[in-house]
Amino acid sequence: MSDEYLGHPHTSAGATERIEARFTSERRLGAWTDARRFDVHALRSSVQLDLRSNRIPAGDLEVCLDSERSSVKLRVPDDAVIDISELRRVGRTKFHGEPGRRGAGGRVVRLTGELRDAEIRIARGGAATPEEGLSQEFVDACRTLYHEGRRLAAEHGPRHAR
Repeated sequence: MSDEYLGHPHTSAGATERIEARFTSERRLGAWTDARRFDVHALRSSVQLDLRSNRIPAGDLEVCLDSERSSVKLRVPDDAVIDISELRRVGRTKFHGEPGRRGAGGRVVRLTGELRDAEIRIARGGAATPEEGLSQEFVDACRTLYHEGRRLAAEHGPRHAR
């Protein structure tokens, strides 16, 4: 089963992954990309992005946001550093989560763009939540890995599997 069949086209490391959500909910969980730059356009929507995948090459990540009256949730590794210095916030915006400490050895996730009456949530940790384990994206990723003879990365598995 290929990534194209799953609805997640394979991207090259230098490519930009574009996520658009208008009056809907968009979830990209598991090993869904290998891009390091993400353009997120959300209008009155909910967007969840899992940035913990082993397929994403080492180095800084950039998430360019254009979000109006939306909620964006980023799942990042425990040691990630969130840089919001270039993120413009207009109106009633909220930022939930710890930015992390520089020099902690983790990758930097740089948030740029603009939030208008929107919120962003940072979820840290490697254990899968029940909603991830039951999502169609997670089940499809497990099937793909099984057919390829590979194992699920420990950071995406249940807590007792570590």
